[in-house]
Amino acid sequence: MTTLVTHPLLPYTIGKLAGMPGRVIACGAVLSLLPDADVIVEALIPNLPHALAHRGATHSIAFAVLMALVAMRFAAPQEARFSRPWWGILLYLVLCGVSHGLLDALTHFGDGVAFFWPVVDVRYLFMFQPMQASPFLNDFFSIWGLRVLMAEAQWIWLPCFAVLLVQATLRRTRREPARAEATQ
Repeated sequence: MTTLVTHPLLPYTIGKLAGMPGRVIACGAVLSLLPDADVIVEALIPNLPHALAHRGATHSIAFAVLMALVAMRFAAPQEARFSRPWWGILLYLVLCGVSHGLLDALTHFGDGVAFFWPVVDVRYLFMFQPMQASPFLNDFFSIWGLRVLMAEAQWIWLPCFAVLLVQATLRRTRREPARAEATQ
């Protein structure tokens, strides 16, 4: 799994690009973190079935859809239910939930992510795995933890920040001619 800092960065970037309201982006950030609740469940209940263990059911597309539907109560105005903006928010929230598994599949850890649970209990990793799995608290401030953060910075943080910087620059350059015309 990638670190708790990295998981919400991708939904934040996508939300900013899509012009989502702040409360929707906040819901998306929470959805991007939620799949790792399975670590807590696994610690409390040993010997879970394979499908419920880490990177299992909570990392699936089905779980992302279910949690996005629940989050819609907080993210979208109820009077706009099933309107075009409502569907856009739902799609964004589903992508936020799915992003967790996608980032985890980029790390070389364990036997993969159960994207298609409950249809099949097969786990997948991408062939390209540029990042190590995040260490837990006791090893987070070690050389291993530093390597994980550096890889995440290279592969996730820098591209996200670059995209956000380009977006901010484009918005600024679009506003400047409009201001110049308004003052003439």
